[in-house]
Order: sequence, then C-alpha cells, then structure tokens
Amino acid sequence: MARYGIAYLHAITTYKNGGKTMTNLGPLGQLNGLTLFNQHHLFGAVINATTGAPYPTDLSNRRSLFFDLRYAFENFSTLAQISDYMKDTKKLYLYNHSILLADPATAGVVENQVNNRKDDGAPGNRSFRTESSLLNDSLTQAQTWGIPGIFAAVNDFRLPNNSWDKNNLENTTRWTSFRNKYAGVTSGQRVDIEMLKSITGYPGDNSSGKMTEGAIFTSEMQQLSDSTYPIPALVAGASLPGFSKAYTTMQSVIMDMKTMELWIHFVPPTYFGEKPPLRPTYQKIPNPIY
Repeated sequence: MARYGIAYLHAITTYKNGGKTMTNLGPLGQLNGLTLFNQHHLFGAVINATTGAPYPTDLSNRRSLFFDLRYAFENFSTLAQISDYMKDTKKLYLYNHSILLADPATAGVVENQVNNRKDDGAPGNRSFRTESSLLNDSLTQAQTWGIPGIFAAVNDFRLPNNSWDKNNLENTTRWTSFRNKYAGVTSGQRVDIEMLKSITGYPGDNSSGKMTEGAIFTSEMQQLSDSTYPIPALVAGASLPGFSKAYTTMQSVIMDMKTMELWIHFVPPTYFGEKPPLRPTYQKIPNPIY
C-alpha cells in the first residue's frame, strides 16, 4: 500500500547532551538538523536554493550540511557564530541552499551558493542576508518590505553575485505573496500569531495550493499517468517516469522566539491519489526545550 511514509514519522525531538540542548522538527529518529532551535533562543531551517547549475562531479571533501548545522546549534549561542560557521568557504557542501536563522530580535538567511554560478561558472556569494542587505539589482520586485523587522526567504538566492533566475515563476510569485500580505498591515498594527498563520497558511491567489500561483502553503497533488507505478503519490519534485512535479508543505512552523512556544502543522498521512490539505491546521506546542 503506497503512502507518503514520512508523514507517519513526524516528531518533535529534544536532544540533551550535558549543558547543550537542541530540539529538532523532523522524522522520528533523525539525528541531523533540518528545522531546529536551541536553549539560546536561536532558530534555524534549511531551504533548498536550486540554480540550475550542474551537480558537482568532484565529491571529495564535501561535508554534511545537516550534521554541521546540528553541531552549530549544539555549540554556539549567537546568530553570528552559526552564520560564520555555516558560510565558511572552507566547508564544501553538495548543493546550493539557504539557512533561515532567527533570534528574539533579528532574522536573516545564510545564502550558501557552494557551487559555481550557472551563467558564468564564477563562485557564488556565501553571505548572511538581512533586511538591510542590498539585493541583486536584476530583481524586478521592490527590495524593502515597508515594515521594520520583517524578513522573508524563498527557494532561491537574492544577494548580488549569486545566481538568480528571473524566469523562476514559483519563487517570484511566492516572494510577491509575502510582499502583498505584509503590505496589508496598517500603521501601528501588531503582526501577531494569528496574522502569521494567515500568511504562512496562504494557499495562493486562486486557493490552488500551487507555487506558481503564489501559494506560501503548498498543496499540489502529484499527477500520476501510470496508476500501477507502486510509489507514493506525493513525492515532492519527483522526476520519475509518469510523474510531474508536485510541492507539498510537509511542515509549517510559527515560533515565538522569546517564549519558544511554537505552532506547527505536519502534513497528515496521505493515501495514493488523495489531495493534501489546502490549509494548515496548527497545533500549539509548549516550549519543548525545558
């Protein structure tokens, strides 16, 4: 029976190692870090950032991004320390990615273009992007949000000297959705948990759940032309015979960085051919660190 098996393994796991404490949001038994936070009120999450550049042929000296991230969260107490550790050019990883980082006062994203740019083969810019960073001048969208402290990241790079594909409609429309949502905040209005739920749970302009229609919370159904092919129907980004790409939000997390309370949606187990939820159902979780 084909199911989206990972949906049976959702877990919130806290690791305690002496005075070091780290919580991971991911499959039960996962030892590395993907979405995680620590006792110092630091949060981090890995975001794929594809550029279209070829996969590296030389795999020597390549490191585990996720185990490095876990190490950083177990051993460092500031965003600067984690950022510096993860963007160290001596650390080579297999693929380009971003790492969203936040503490109670600030947020930013490590843009790790670890493989050369697609257009000219030149090295990318491994830097920490903040709300005040100058962005790639080829971006067609405005570069400011109009609200102090607001920050966003999608599945591409935004800094100068990093690859950016203006034809990637999925990332452009999602970025625009963030802008439009924040543009609706009136002067003096507080961006609270309920408002954040409405933003992170946005299913797109036509409530389709499609990334190409600006969905922040995605629920695209995997299309299957060969119903006898015995694999799960919702394999994100699958390129197998008979399949087209689908993108489903596996987890959606909102965190109060001061109290470390979180509101989380895990995609439910989905049987073959069923559509994933169009909107998230958040559950409030007390601070799992203590």
